[in-house]
Formats: sequence, structure tokens, C-alpha cells
Amino acid sequence: EPQMDSKAPSRRKMPAIGGALKAELQKRVSLTKARVQKKYAKENVEWDVNNTDRSNRGKPFHYKTNGGVELKFEQKTDDVGGVVWTATIQFSKYLEKRHENKSPSLEGLRVLELGCGTGMVGIISAALGAKVTCTDLPNIFPRATKNIEVNADAIKKGGGTARACAFTWGDRDAKVVEKGTSPYDLILASEVIYTKESARLFLDALEHVFGDNSISHSKTELLLAGDLRGRVGRIALLEAAQKKFQIREIKESEMDPNWISDKVALHSIRPKA
Repeated sequence: EPQMDSKAPSRRKMPAIGGALKAELQKRVSLTKARVQKKYAKENVEWDVNNTDRSNRGKPFHYKTNGGVELKFEQKTDDVGGVVWTATIQFSKYLEKRHENKSPSLEGLRVLELGCGTGMVGIISAALGAKVTCTDLPNIFPRATKNIEVNADAIKKGGGTARACAFTWGDRDAKVVEKGTSPYDLILASEVIYTKESARLFLDALEHVFGDNSISHSKTELLLAGDLRGRVGRIALLEAAQKKFQIREIKESEMDPNWISDKVALHSIRPKA
């Protein structure tokens, strides 16, 4: 057994901190706290009420356009497709800004939404004048149909149209274009990639919609929005897609500055020439 010194070591008294040094330390602590709070605020934005209070996810989500049009979206928490996510809100505000800047305007555009869930992105586009088809799995797209009905007056007043139908990625026989109509000008997808498997399926959907001239034309653009938190398939998709597609990350300067989260990324995707 090791021997121990019976005499306990004496404790040294710390010198008092001078007034100037103490003030400098307090200033640095305050600046650090301010930086942390700012970072937290951008990651956990106040405008995402579903994230600040998760009990809201089972309640209707209310959205007001920049023009003052009020829309309502029914939510359900039984799967990810039934909830409005941070990326979807930011994406919608980005689309509004593009519309207002006419780059391009949504008015009269034919729009296809993939993996629509609640249908929020497509319905907002319709309320701004677009002709929209919202698509999702057979058991999910009826939610978008219901929300289209809830917001029918706003869509009609905005001069747009909206419908919802089933589209399972990989199903080349899916009827996503109504007979006698032209190809889509814009394709939207928000919060559709969570796993590497979903990334593979979405890449197949990209090849499908861009490879069928009844669905898209030479100038059709796909806009993709996604959360950076826990979405392991997102990187896999972007890495695989860049072999066949031109991918551009949308800059913050192009977005609505009041609706930006550090944890959301938007991309523009087009086929390579």
C-alpha cells in the first residue's frame, strides 16, 4: 500500500481579479453568449412554430403569404409526410420572393410537386397563380387533396389550379400529366430525402421526370429543399446526381432574409446538356 503524506497540501489563494481585467472577461462572456444565441436563433427559428413547440404538429398550420393571403394546412403526426417542416416554410418564402421578382413569376406556370405530403408548397404556388399537380404515395396524396379543398377559395382567387394524384417513384406507368396538357415548367420537392434508400428512389424519379418529354421540357427546372439535420440521404443524392445533372446551391442572397434557417439548403437541378 503506498504511503500517504499525513500533512495535507496548503491551498493557494487566488489573487483578486483587477477591475479592468474583470470588465474585459465579462465583455467576452457577453459576446460569446450573443454569438451562441444568434446561432441558435438561426437554427431554431421562431417562425417555425412546429419546431419551437412540437405539440403544434398535430394542429392546423397557418401560413400567410407576403400578399396577405391566409392558408391553412391540416397536419397529422403519424408519419413525416403529415407535418410541415422548417425547410418547407423557408422554401415557400423563397418561391414567393422569386414570384415577386418575376424570376420567374409563378403565374401561369405548370408545376409538379414530388413527395408533396401536406401539399403546402404546391398549394402556395397555386395561390400565386400556378397550375399545380401535387403527387405522393397512394396512401399520402389524399392529405394534399384535403388541403387543396380547404384552400380552394384562395387558389381560385389567385388564379391558379391544384390537384393531387398518386406517384410512386420508380413507377414508369404513373399518370402525372393530364391528357392534353403540356409538360411542366417547374418541379418542386421539399423534405423528401431522409435515407440513402430514399435518395436512390428520388434519383430514379429525377431520371424519370427529366427523361419523359411529356412531363418536362428542355427548360424545366427542379427546386429541392431539405433540412441538414439527420438527413443522411441528402449527401448521397447530391453526389450521385451530379453525374447527370447540373446542381446549384441557392444563395442566401436569393432568399427572403426574414425566413432563413442555417439548417436548410435549397438547390436548383437541371439535366446536363
